[in-house]
Amino acid sequence: MMPRFMGGLPKTIDALKLAEGRGRLCGILPAAPLARLTAAVERIEGDIQVDLTFAPDAQCGARITGTVHAVAVMTCQRCLAAMRVVLNCRVALGVVFSEDQARRLGERPEGRGGRLEPLLLDGEQAQLDEIVEDELLLGLPTVALHEVCEPPGAAVAGAAESGEAQKHRPFVALKSLRL
Repeated sequence: MMPRFMGGLPKTIDALKLAEGRGRLCGILPAAPLARLTAAVERIEGDIQVDLTFAPDAQCGARITGTVHAVAVMTCQRCLAAMRVVLNCRVALGVVFSEDQARRLGERPEGRGGRLEPLLLDGEQAQLDEIVEDELLLGLPTVALHEVCEPPGAAVAGAAESGEAQKHRPFVALKSLRL
């Protein structure tokens, strides 16, 4: 029987136990407690959607696959306006308990299950919110840019070229003075 958690997600998980039962976590995670993520963006719109599946893996003990979805608002670095960034992050983690296991996992050929990134745990329990936060941080763009945007000042420059803007001429009054 596959354990399923729908809706409220647990704060900590036992990945190996979930993998043994071929568990699935599917639900909503509030963004407020994710301090590193909220510091990296202007804000997160709504909650974070999580859908993770756990399965046993011969090389690393447990495999965690699935998706994490969120919508972040960031500042476009070209026009400095707010922009929405949709984050659809694919999760592919292999649970390991040592640096040696992590290195061997990185050397593993992609094969049937695809490439797994190591999730190094120091005990049986893992913090679910930290796993989700890490995946979302990795999914953020390095530099937030609109595909097409108007640089700051472009509207003013465009108006001046078309003659719509009044030109400021501070020395016009000097013309009338006679010396």
